[in-house]
Amino acid sequence: EASLRAREQRFHDFANAASDWFWEMGPDLRFTCVSNLIGQILGLDLENFIGKTRRELMNADDVDEKWEAHFAELEQYRPIRDFAYRIQLPDGNVQHVRISGTPVFDEDGAFLGYRGVGRNITAEVEAEQKTRELQSRLNDAIESVSEGMVLFDAEDRLVLCNSAYRRSVAPIADQLQPGLDFNALNRLLLQEGLIAVPPEQHEAWLEDRIARHREYRGATGYPIQDGRWSEVNEDRTHWGGTLVLRTDITVRIQVEQALRAKEALLAEAQAIAHLGSWELDLASGRGHWSDEEYRLLGYEPGDVE
Repeated sequence: EASLRAREQRFHDFANAASDWFWEMGPDLRFTCVSNLIGQILGLDLENFIGKTRRELMNADDVDEKWEAHFAELEQYRPIRDFAYRIQLPDGNVQHVRISGTPVFDEDGAFLGYRGVGRNITAEVEAEQKTRELQSRLNDAIESVSEGMVLFDAEDRLVLCNSAYRRSVAPIADQLQPGLDFNALNRLLLQEGLIAVPPEQHEAWLEDRIARHREYRGATGYPIQDGRWSEVNEDRTHWGGTLVLRTDITVRIQVEQALRAKEALLAEAQAIAHLGSWELDLASGRGHWSDEEYRLLGYEPGDVE
């Protein structure tokens, strides 16, 4: 008897120290016992539970397919594992609960009822909801950026990217999954021809790209497919990750190439005609000579300032 009392006291001590509450049902699936903790946690009167089935405790309007499936599990004497639901208290507050239960049988296999535990998971649910809300806001902000955007963690693994980036690398879009390594991503770009670099130069290009990424050497421009050009800018985050912006700079490159071509034609025309030209900025007092102007005056271009 002393041993039994000690065991009972030990059980009560564990029960009182636990953050969960305990419940029991009889063979008719009516509650026969609910620990005091449920009253302390949820502010409910224990007498409301005793002698009632779970369906009787429910508001009929709240019974949906999820609850019907739960009732079916009880009626078939199946174990209940982490069944989560929400309840509205008399004061209007909404709480979230998770329960588990084990069916109990006698030596002859006759069903005796359930024994189970319950836990208030409101704080967990609210934290998850807040996390999803923040994630949604982050996704909205990223999607609002017109440039391709990619975020890597401190170990250079892909965290997320926006739709603009996925469109710009459409052939590998399905492989842009969280955890993809930075090096592996760039190898995919090369293999799919999304970087206009000859195969024999792939390793050299990749080595330079990784070095620029690690040392952060500023903006990097490179040719992509269909004669277009892309520029990559990287910024380090305060937690050691990297934010990458990929911008199509084809128009800018085309303008620069056109200007260089015109300058080359002008220089060639001046050399043929032996005509030089010069400019003088009156505000700064600095001048500029064409290459042929240098030669006409006996210098090589750039010999004097």
